[in-house]
Amino acid sequence: MRKTHHTAVQTIIVALGAVLVLSLGTSNSNAQARRPGEMPQGEGPRTPAPGTPPGGVLQGPPLYKLEDGLLEWPIQATDRAYAAINGKHLHEYVEDMAAISRRYRDSGHPQFWGRIIGTSADAESAKWMVDKFNKFGLADVHIQPFDLPPQWMPQSWEVTATGGDQPLRLETAQPAYQTPATPAGGLDLEAVYAGTGSEADFIGRDVKGKAVFMFSMPLPGSWRHTDTAEDALRRAEAKGAAAIFSIIALPGNVRTQLYPTRTNVPTFSMGMKDGYAMRDLIGKSAGHSPHVKVRLDVDMTPNMKSGTVWGTLPGATDETVYIIAHRDGWFESGTDNASGVATTVGLAEYFARIPK
Repeated sequence: MRKTHHTAVQTIIVALGAVLVLSLGTSNSNAQARRPGEMPQGEGPRTPAPGTPPGGVLQGPPLYKLEDGLLEWPIQATDRAYAAINGKHLHEYVEDMAAISRRYRDSGHPQFWGRIIGTSADAESAKWMVDKFNKFGLADVHIQPFDLPPQWMPQSWEVTATGGDQPLRLETAQPAYQTPATPAGGLDLEAVYAGTGSEADFIGRDVKGKAVFMFSMPLPGSWRHTDTAEDALRRAEAKGAAAIFSIIALPGNVRTQLYPTRTNVPTFSMGMKDGYAMRDLIGKSAGHSPHVKVRLDVDMTPNMKSGTVWGTLPGATDETVYIIAHRDGWFESGTDNASGVATTVGLAEYFARIPK
């Protein structure tokens, strides 16, 4: 939100669409944490489940309820009116957005899902906002439609490793946005492990025509990680990799959606549990390297449409304030960007209640 300071606000125009503006707010994540090494009361030591990474934290009862942990900001006495912008109430809007994503997933899109631009989930989120703006009494509420260029829409994919006692299906493998499809019959590639993908990691390794697996550490910022920040992905491609797998070093087995990696071979992210399993399979296969079968079917879908939702709230001065957030997102996308949508809608709701 960008604004100038006056004694009163004349107009608030709320615009929601596929506008890439990051807003911060509450997340709808239901992940639950435990201090390292802590065990639930009444339990003794347990054997880690198969695939638990070294030092991995065992799952157990939650330490707190998420709804009890939503932040309440300290407000000075002169600003008590703003206490009406309630975090728990805004979180209901985050949950509404997440539910739209889940409905899209459950309607026949189990792998590539979310409030994806141009899809029925995108249209549902737009209608949700129109309904909210109308309920608040905003003026000139409408959707400004626009046509989209052909959209990268993966239809299905599968990644399976062979070389051990039984096939290892890498469930969390997720194609990076705009990565190329495999040939119709897929790829069957020898698998190699390249550490963190630095130049030193590639010394003595022949990766030409192979599937390269590398660990990547998340970095502060808008979903940056070491594989992209240190050019590990493009380094693997330059050395001849036929497919690339970035193992995201987050505890558990998290599925992630990477932004475009600018690589010209099929490139995937995957969770740490799957990554450890793949690394260990390669490590135990000296002399008979495991293979990875990769199949990715992508459709560049034409004639898709989206739209920006507009609503206007007249005020008392000649100032105009624009509040913008993008509705789209992969998976439930609670932080990016259901929280931004909730913040925008919450501000519209708050100011609509104030007399002009």
